[in-house]
Amino acid sequence: MDRKLVYDVGGYDGTDTSRYLSLGYRVVCIEAAPNLAAQITTRFQREISAGQCTVLNVAIGTTNGHIPFYLSSTSLLNSFDRSLATRHGALVTEISVPTRTFDSILAEHGVPYFLKIDIEGADHACLRALGGEVPQYLSFEAGRDSFDMLLLLANLGYTRFSLVCQRTFQQITVPVAGTLPHLKWSARQLLRLTLRKYPRVHRVVTEGLPRLARGTSVITPSSGPTPMERRDGWYSMEEFMYLWTNVIYSGVIDSQWYDVHAARD
Repeated sequence: MDRKLVYDVGGYDGTDTSRYLSLGYRVVCIEAAPNLAAQITTRFQREISAGQCTVLNVAIGTTNGHIPFYLSSTSLLNSFDRSLATRHGALVTEISVPTRTFDSILAEHGVPYFLKIDIEGADHACLRALGGEVPQYLSFEAGRDSFDMLLLLANLGYTRFSLVCQRTFQQITVPVAGTLPHLKWSARQLLRLTLRKYPRVHRVVTEGLPRLARGTSVITPSSGPTPMERRDGWYSMEEFMYLWTNVIYSGVIDSQWYDVHAARD
């Protein structure tokens, strides 16, 4: 493992790559969309020339070859999965992109200290390629179907976990069951579940009102602070399972973008 190396898998516009470079890391940035990869290459031309940044215009797949890829009119939703790329009424253009297995990239560029993954429904392709020497820290986009990935990480030796809201970059906590704070928390989740029965109202409450409060409609593509920068909000696997069960059954996990952070002691 190279303690000065970070992978940005799902580079998008290079926001996270820029942060990692500013922290003094070398970065391997992987982006499947050709237009975005070209923009990232132009943006970091100086760092690429200095050997501090490598940009790979490939998709992560189970084999080396080519695969259909869907460019969404909302570029944050670009995905292998057409249903993900067309969320919220977005239009898509199908293209063919080259794929590489993640283990082949690790063999060529080395095992990073931190592995950030955000590739819209294909995060598992990276995680399942890990074995032997693994990153000290990693993050991936959480979803209702992420339980198997959590078990995989535990089997790979990850011992500390955190769930981070990507709108506020705050760690998610759940009060102890049976306490007054937990009753209040449960009441809020019941309200959220009720609102989800009315999608338009739910969208206004969860997206429109917070934007008005901030005075902006800009959604940042940043993944926020790295796990290495966090001291608090970490849980053991057993503690994290309590949190995970609550956010799944309450529907919190479906309300917005969350990342799982994981660390090895």
